[in-house]
Amino acid sequence: MTARCPLLEIDPGHPPADWAAETPCPVLGVDPVDKNLPRRTRLVLSRIDGLTSLGGLLAEAPVPPAELLEALVRLHAEGLIGFSPEFEAKYLRAERPADPPVAPPVAPPVAPPVAPPVAPPVAPPVAVAAVRVSRAAPAGPAVPAAARPAAFSVPPPEAPPPLPEPGRGPPPTEALTPERRGELAVRPLARLARHLQAARYTGVVTLSRGKATKRILFALGAPVNAESDAQAEELGWLMHARGKIDDQAFAAYRRLRQEGRAPLAALLELGAVAAGDAPRADRWRAQAVLYDALLWRDGAYEVGEPNRFPAEAPRYDLGLPQLTLKAWREAPFDEARRRFFDEHRNWYLVPTAVPAEELAAMRFNPKEERLLQAVRERARRVRDVLEITPLFTTETYRFMDGLLAMGFAELSEKNPTETGPVDVKELPGLFEAMKAGNFFDRLSAHPVSTDQDIEEARQRMLARFDPRYYSNLLPATRERLERMKAMIEEAYEHLKDAGRRKEYRRTQYDRGRLEYFAEIQFRKGEIFLFWREDPQAALEILESAHEMCPDVALYAVSYALAVVRAFPSDHGRRNEARMLVERTIGRGNPPPKVLAIAGAVLRMLGDVGRSDQLFAAALKSSGNAADIVQLIDQMRKRTQAK
Repeated sequence: MTARCPLLEIDPGHPPADWAAETPCPVLGVDPVDKNLPRRTRLVLSRIDGLTSLGGLLAEAPVPPAELLEALVRLHAEGLIGFSPEFEAKYLRAERPADPPVAPPVAPPVAPPVAPPVAPPVAPPVAVAAVRVSRAAPAGPAVPAAARPAAFSVPPPEAPPPLPEPGRGPPPTEALTPERRGELAVRPLARLARHLQAARYTGVVTLSRGKATKRILFALGAPVNAESDAQAEELGWLMHARGKIDDQAFAAYRRLRQEGRAPLAALLELGAVAAGDAPRADRWRAQAVLYDALLWRDGAYEVGEPNRFPAEAPRYDLGLPQLTLKAWREAPFDEARRRFFDEHRNWYLVPTAVPAEELAAMRFNPKEERLLQAVRERARRVRDVLEITPLFTTETYRFMDGLLAMGFAELSEKNPTETGPVDVKELPGLFEAMKAGNFFDRLSAHPVSTDQDIEEARQRMLARFDPRYYSNLLPATRERLERMKAMIEEAYEHLKDAGRRKEYRRTQYDRGRLEYFAEIQFRKGEIFLFWREDPQAALEILESAHEMCPDVALYAVSYALAVVRAFPSDHGRRNEARMLVERTIGRGNPPPKVLAIAGAVLRMLGDVGRSDQLFAAALKSSGNAADIVQLIDQMRKRTQAK
C-alpha cells in the first residue's frame, strides 16, 4: 500500500515557512521527453530553474495550487527535480511504496564509484543549528525568490561526476582546442565551457583579470568546483554580503581568520554553518565564484593540461545552464563594453552551434528573435548588425554582449564562415548526387549536347565547385570540392568527343528516353532548317536525332536535307544523303511529309523527275494537305532560285 504523501497535505493558502523557502532544483542529464508527462506538469517543470523557491512558484503558479503540489510529487518521483534531504524526509517520505522495499537509485556504471564530496578538514564542529545555509528564510510567510540569494538555496549534489577512465563513458564530440590561451572578450567562459563539455575535458581552467584570479575545475566537461583568490569571494564574506550572518558574527569570523582558521572551519566554529550543511555551503560558494566568472567580459583564460584534477578538491553539480541563463539577463553593460564593440566594428559576429532547447529557454521577444535569426544565418560584421537591428542601439549592444557571454556567438577578426558560389551546407548532398549520377549529370548537360554545349557545361560546373572560388574552407570541405572537381573533369574527358558521347548515351538511356530526346532535337533542327535557313546549325542537331532513332524515317530524310544544303559541293556527303533517302523511302509506305522532304533532297541533287514523283505521291496521300503543299512549293522555289 502507498501512504498519502505529506506534500499533498500542505495547505497552499498557509504553507509552512520551511516549505515556502525550499528551492527545488532540476536534475541535469535527465531527459523529460521520455517521461510522458502531462502538459501542466511539463509547464511546472519549465518554471523550476534552481533559483525560485516553492513560495515563489506558488505566488506565480502556472497551474492551480493543488495541481502544483501533484506536479511536484510527480516530477520528484520521475527523478527530474531534487530537494534538500531534510525536505524530502519531512514532505516526501511516503512518495514511494514502502513495501516491498526498493533499493536506492544508483548512478550508471560509467566509472568506479567516487565518494561523495566532503568538506575540507576542519576543527570539530559546534553543534549549533541556529543559522543554516540550507534555509535562507526565517519563520513566517514565504520569502519571495528575489529577496534571497538564488545560488545558495539549492539541493546538495547526489554523486560527483567520476574522473575519466580510459575506454569508459561516451566519447568526446570535439577535439580539445590546441589554443589553450585566449581573451575572454573574444571567447567568454560560457562559450569555452560549451567546448570543454563537448571535449569531455577534465582539468583546471585559470581565469585572470587584473589582480584577480579564478580557477574553474572541470570533470568530464562539467564545472564541478570554482576557487578564487579574492577575499570578497571567501565563504564568510559572501555570507555577510548576502545577509546570512550579521556584523557581529562577521567580526568574529574575521578574527578567527586572522588566527589562521580556514573559512569553512571558522563558520563551523561560530555555528553559522551546521556540520551537515558544510558541503552545501561550499557548493554555494563555488556557484558564486562561477557566476561572477560568467559575468567577466575582459581578462584572459588558460586551459590546463587535460586529466590533471586536484585529488583533494570536492566536486559538485554547479548548475552551469541555470547560471549562464541568469548571467545573460543580469550581466552589466557600461561604456567600456560599448567602446569595445565600437573598436571591433569590422570584426565578425560568428554564430555557434547551440541546441534549440537552450535558445527556447531564453524567452526572447519578437524583435530579439528577428535579430537572433539574422545573426545565426551567417557571420556578420558588428557594424552590419547595428544597421539591420530592429532594436534600439543600446539594446543591440547589450544583445550582442549577451550573445558573446552565453556562447551563442563569438568574435572573429576574419570571416571564418565557409563561403563560395554554392552554399557549403548543400555540398554534401550535391556531392552524393554527383557521385551517383552519370557523366551528363555531373556536367548538368543534356544528353543531346553538342561539343560546344559540353565545353560550356564544364566551365559552368567548375565555376561552382572549384575550391579556388571558395574561402575559409575546412579541410573536409576542401577535400570534397577537390573530389567534385575531379569528377567534373572525368566527365568532360569522356564526353568531349562526339563519337564517345554518342556511344555513352546509348549505354545510359533506354529506348523511351532516346525517343524523347530525339523528338526534342528534331523540333530544334526543324526550326533552324526551315525557318532560320541555317543548315549548318541544323546539321548537328538533326544528326543527333537520327543517331538516337535511326529507324524513324522523318529524322532520316530531314538529316539528309540538312546535309545536301550544308555541303552543296561535297560529293561524298551528298551521295551519302542520296543513299539514306533511297533506303528510307524503300521501307514500306512513308508518310506524306517524309515523301515531300525526300523529294526535296533528290531535287537538290539534280534528280528532278524522281523528285516530282515523290511530290505527287505526297500530295495524293495527304489529300493536298495545306502543310504539304506549302512545303513542296517552298522546295521548288528554292531549287528554281539556284
